[in-house]
Amino acid sequence: MSELDDAKWAHRALQDIHRSVDTLLGMRASGAGKAVIIAASVALKDELKTANRSGSYKGKKMPIEGPGRFLASAIQRASADFRMRSDTDPSKVVWSATLNELKAYFSDYSGRIRKECPEVE
Repeated sequence: MSELDDAKWAHRALQDIHRSVDTLLGMRASGAGKAVIIAASVALKDELKTANRSGSYKGKKMPIEGPGRFLASAIQRASADFRMRSDTDPSKVVWSATLNELKAYFSDYSGRIRKECPEVE
């Protein structure tokens, strides 16, 4: 795969994760049940931790060079900073603050890919 293909894939992956966090935040606003939101939070946390440990995201090895490398950096940072307990009540400030922080990471790293490789969009 070329560096451009890697960058495009990494950019899409960051956008997908960003949307997942947005969806999770939206679940609280829509009145979804606490257990459902907690389960979705746990799934996201597990997905990020697993991707960080394995170096793969959704079955594909994350690039370690070129603009696509920012996906691994974003996942590593998000995994390290996703410290809230899995059973954190979604009504707590720490829940939304943590997710908003993760969202900012994904936006930032997505922007870094676009800056190095404007062709991704």
